[in-house]
Amino acid sequence: MKIIPSKIEDSPRRDVHIDILKGLLVIQMIFAHCLQINGTGDYYGISPIANTVSFTGFTFCFGFATWKAYFSKSEIKYVKAIKTSIKCLLAYFISAIFHEVVRKGSGLSSILDILSFKILAGYSEFLLSFSLMIFIPIVFRRFIDISTNNEISLLIASAACSISTFYHPAAPHPLLGSLIGGDNFSYFPVISYFPIFMAGVYTSKKGRLPLAFCAIGFISLAFIQMPCRCNCRI
Repeated sequence: MKIIPSKIEDSPRRDVHIDILKGLLVIQMIFAHCLQINGTGDYYGISPIANTVSFTGFTFCFGFATWKAYFSKSEIKYVKAIKTSIKCLLAYFISAIFHEVVRKGSGLSSILDILSFKILAGYSEFLLSFSLMIFIPIVFRRFIDISTNNEISLLIASAACSISTFYHPAAPHPLLGSLIGGDNFSYFPVISYFPIFMAGVYTSKKGRLPLAFCAIGFISLAFIQMPCRCNCRI
């Protein structure tokens, strides 16, 4: 399957297929969260499946789009990547404050706890993870570039990332939990999902979807085999 760039003149590098996929994932995620927020919960298993597919799909799209926009060899846009990471972080703060103050009625005192990362708000944690997911390539661009040169390197890097799926602190700091997961919250662990992010990077670089999905299969197998005590979004 070839990834065909859009022909729109003002955005020649934009990929229509990825945009369509992200749109479908947004619709799916909204549907799943409507079931959860309205008290329907696990309606015939729809919400867990939809959440798993949505967050996994978003991570893949994030890898594809982030590398293509900011970290390709032709032009590296560190400043723009940092700005995007900050925007995701601000979106997290806004969403988290609304959830804690308005929906849960925790009071204005919870705002400082959110801004200082003492607590991690529900229905918002993925925004913090996306912020971290954009920031990591800024620091580890060379490692990610090497890891996505071929399928073997991708699988080795995925195996290294999957180690974090076998250990989860009981009550980690929210930032640490956002990276490796934990038992006390429904985290979106960046390191655990990073093989999927790198599969998106690989697809962006190579323009095709071949054995890159072996990385996704490996990380999925790791999650299935690990102890089921992890409280993560997968």
